[in-house]
Amino acid sequence: MDTELLKKALRAELEILRAMYEAIKDSGGMPSGHLYAAVMGQMNLDQYTKRIDRLKSLDLITESNDWLSVKEGK
Repeated sequence: MDTELLKKALRAELEILRAMYEAIKDSGGMPSGHLYAAVMGQMNLDQYTKRIDRLKSLDLITESNDWLSVKEGK
């Protein structure tokens, strides 16, 4: 893969993760299904799940009983 193309793809992915994080943060938390409903025209369920898992692995959000919230102090 071309280096510039890879950089663009990584930047785009970062922006998507940032937007998802900000939506959760700005809402004070939300059901996962509500966020997916808002983005389902832009990504499929597998992509959504992988991105939520990425935010959790980065220790930025938590998910409990399908409720997404930002980790304290993040």
